[in-house]
Amino acid sequence: MCLAAAMALIFAGTLAQVHLGIHEAQQRYFQSMFVWWPPDGRGFQIPIFPGGHLIGSVLLDQFSRRSPENVSAGAGGNWGFISRTLG
Repeated sequence: MCLAAAMALIFAGTLAQVHLGIHEAQQRYFQSMFVWWPPDGRGFQIPIFPGGHLIGSVLLDQFSRRSPENVSAGAGGNWGFISRTLG
C-alpha cells in the first residue's frame, strides 16, 4: 500500500512541477508530512494525501520491524545459483 502511495505521490509531484516549479513542488509534495489543498477564498488548508516524509517514515518503520532472519534469508536465497553459474 505504501509503495502505491509513493508512486502516486511521485506522479502527482512530477506533474505539479510544470505549474509550481521544481523547488516549490519538492517542498509541497516530497518534503512535507502531508500534501495540503487550500480551498479558494478560505484561510485554512486541508490535508489531501500523505507527503514524502510520512510515506518514507512508514516504509522505514515497516522495514525495521522485520526480523533479521527474514531479511537475511530473502537476501541470500539465490547466492548458490549465482556462484554455480559464474564459476
